[in-house]
Amino acid sequence: MKTSIKFKQSVVAAVLGIFCVGAAVAGDAPKNMNADAISLKKAIAIAKQHTGAVPVEAERDSHMGSIVYEIELVGEQGKEFHTVIDADTGEIIKSREHLEDDHEDLQEQASFLAGVKNGQYQTLETALAAAEAKHAGQVYEIELDDDYGISYEVKLLAADGSKVKTRISAE
Repeated sequence: MKTSIKFKQSVVAAVLGIFCVGAAVAGDAPKNMNADAISLKKAIAIAKQHTGAVPVEAERDSHMGSIVYEIELVGEQGKEFHTVIDADTGEIIKSREHLEDDHEDLQEQASFLAGVKNGQYQTLETALAAAEAKHAGQVYEIELDDDYGISYEVKLLAADGSKVKTRISAE
């Protein structure tokens, strides 16, 4: 009997945990296009200026009750940056740097950076602007993806309040 009760409690806890995770993911999108004082586009510019690196991923997230933007950037010689920006003030909450040590990832980063510099690949900022113009919306998540060629996977909130997921080629 006791094992049955413990099992039921475990199942209930697991189910609640799944719903909470789902709610957190669904909650990352803004309620409307004017929900944040600072746009993702502006947060990317702040992170880029702070690190001098090239953004490859940016997303709106909630952290301890506050809305933030998490920006991932890559720099020269394997440097990677993770920068967190407050969506209300534009303040840099946290910025850390580390060196990538995986040889394959280093080669991919170097190839992408060279492609951005010589115009072979469009930047994350350009892809963000293209997605916003195409869908008359506001991007809340964008990341470089190499699963289907080099492209950006983009999530945005359209002017009518619908959520849109699209892909913008980086080539």
